Amino acid sequence: MVQKAVEMPAQTVALVVLNYNYGRFLVDAVESALNQSVPYEQILVVDDGSTDGSQRLLERYRGRVELLYKQNGGALSAALAALTRVHCNYVHYLDADDFLMPQARELIGKHLHGSPVKLQFRMRCVNQGQVLQSVIPAYPESYDSAAMKRDNQLLGMFICPPTSGNVFRCDVLRALPLQKLDPRDYIDGTPNLAMPYCGEVKSVDEVIVSYRLHGNNVSQHELPTKENLSKEVDRLRRRWRELPEIISGVSGPAPGRALIELEACNMIAAMEGRHELQLFRSYIDTLAQSGMPPRKKLLLSLWCLGLTVAPPRLAEQLVRARRSAVNRGQLTRKLVSFWLGNRGVEAAAHA
Repeated sequence: MVQKAVEMPAQTVALVVLNYNYGRFLVDAVESALNQSVPYEQILVVDDGSTDGSQRLLERYRGRVELLYKQNGGALSAALAALTRVHCNYVHYLDADDFLMPQARELIGKHLHGSPVKLQFRMRCVNQGQVLQSVIPAYPESYDSAAMKRDNQLLGMFICPPTSGNVFRCDVLRALPLQKLDPRDYIDGTPNLAMPYCGEVKSVDEVIVSYRLHGNNVSQHELPTKENLSKEVDRLRRRWRELPEIISGVSGPAPGRALIELEACNMIAAMEGRHELQLFRSYIDTLAQSGMPPRKKLLLSLWCLGLTVAPPRLAEQLVRARRSAVNRGQLTRKLVSFWLGNRGVEAAAHA
């Protein structure tokens, strides 16, 4: 007798929109969640004490999405408050200044076999409604949890998208004592850093989100200053101090050796007119050991070399170009996209 295969129950996915004073973008985010080729099993919008009229906009959607209003406590506090309301297997967090591709939920569902602890997808960058010939992140083929743990040590964090490109397994998040973390940090901070130590993380090439660059992004990548770069390094170091509190036995990279720190230090030195060849050599050495695609390694090596020898004014332009696609000319964006192999992904994003 032929034994009938047992069908595994389908995984369910909740979409959680995280909003704080992004009223001007909020409708786009919510509408993109509601207009999916395959619907999310649950849609929840959490407003973290906005003062810009966001709640008035959200009331239009009462009955179509779940609404959660709370006092301002920080992005991570909003994400964790929403998690207590989620009744699905997975949660996809969407920052309210981003918006979904129409096939986002459909694509997510195709990659949930094996119950990974996290899925991470790619995101297309847009600015004022214009697609910027830039798709992030660029990670290598077969990028698994072992490679991510190695990159955590080399880069300071593994290659991953911002919040909106991540889908987390709910039981994994709930098993971690995330209440110990800084509530004003983000779900793509220390919780994301912990994922490779919890099980399988899948990296997927499809684009599921448009990542909006608008000048007020939390990362402030498009507005690099020495102060912002220093804050980024401090934030990274704080996350590595936090990680052992939620994942025992994990230690961070040696101080001053992570690629993110080295890159920031190279940029600060260049903006100050200092030519630090030792910083350049340390950056290249760490970059060579990373799991980044070879083409990206070469591109970053050439960029850092130019940064090291450039006068301050040109160095500042190189820093700005590195930090955000908004700061690159159209030709530069096309060349970078072509070199990194993003053309096919961009075409898929428009399909």
